[in-house]
Amino acid sequence: MPWLSIKRLSELTGKSDRTIKRRCDGLQSRREGNAITFQTTEALPLIYDTEATNPIEEKARLDRLRADKVELDLAEQRAELLPVEPVAELWAAIVSNLKARLSSIPTAAAPALASLLTTAEIQAHLEEEIHDVLIELSSGDATDFLGEMTR
Repeated sequence: MPWLSIKRLSELTGKSDRTIKRRCDGLQSRREGNAITFQTTEALPLIYDTEATNPIEEKARLDRLRADKVELDLAEQRAELLPVEPVAELWAAIVSNLKARLSSIPTAAAPALASLLTTAEIQAHLEEEIHDVLIELSSGDATDFLGEMTR
C-alpha cells in the first residue's frame, strides 16, 4: 500500500494538514525528505473518522439481529411474550378498578362500623369488606383478557 505525505492526503481528502496530523497521531509514519508520510490503509479511515467495518463481522452482526428477531416472533407465537400496548391497557384498567373499589370501602363499611363495639368486630368487618373487593377483582377481566391474547 502506498505511503502518502500529509500534504498529498490533504489534497485527496479535502481535510486540512492540521486535521490530518491530529487524526493520524500515533500511526506509524516515515520521513521522506522533509515530508512525513503515512500508509493510506491506516490513515484514510482515521482521516474520514469512520470505523473500518469488516464485511464478515457486519454480516455476523446482521445474522445475530435476524436470529434475535425470529426468536422474539416465536416467543410471541408461543404466547411467551405479549404485545406491550394491550398489556399496558389491561394494567391501567386493573389499577383504575382497584382504586375505585378501594375508595368505596369506607362508604360501604361506615354504617356497619358505627354499630360495632369492639376493635375485633371492626377489624373483622373491614377484613370481610377488603376480602370481598379482592374476590371481585380477581374474577373476570384480567384472566379473560390474557386468555384471549394467548389464543
